Amino acid sequence: VLTYDTSLPKCLFYGELNSGKRQQHKPRKRYKDFVKENLKKLNMNKSDWENDSLNQNKWRGAVRTGCNAWEEKMIHHSELKRTCRKGTIRTLIHSEHW
Repeated sequence: VLTYDTSLPKCLFYGELNSGKRQQHKPRKRYKDFVKENLKKLNMNKSDWENDSLNQNKWRGAVRTGCNAWEEKMIHHSELKRTCRKGTIRTLIHSEHW
């Protein structure tokens, strides 16, 4: 996306967050870092998402598909945790299930 370096959207996107709490001993995250985290959760390509967002229909479809997949994954994980908590399955849930 071509914009001036001083434009408000570009300053917000590439700048640093001034408010909010961060975890101890970790660097402050920029807005861009949060966007990258969310793109990773939705299994979207981090390198060319700006170009993909220019095509509105393609972008909406990709976001909708990613959100639905993430939501199903979270529901499955919650059901698995509940099953373990209730004692039906005696295994521990590790972070790789995410």
